[in-house]
Amino acid sequence: MTRDDEQPLADELLAALRAGADFRERKVRKLRAAIRASAYENHLKLDIACDRLISELLEMERTAEAPRKRGG
Repeated sequence: MTRDDEQPLADELLAALRAGADFRERKVRKLRAAIRASAYENHLKLDIACDRLISELLEMERTAEAPRKRGG
């Protein structure tokens, strides 16, 4: 897709924004529909969330175990 191909869409979105359209409302409706249809959650998202949780817990553990410097 070239810049010329994207210009009509950009013009349309800019006009909608200037008219006061709320794009977040549309996104929220789509996400809610996906959640209701059980199509939002998937194994990849769960794997990523678990990996992030484990990394955060390990970092907290390392921080708690780090030798404390004494003020002098």
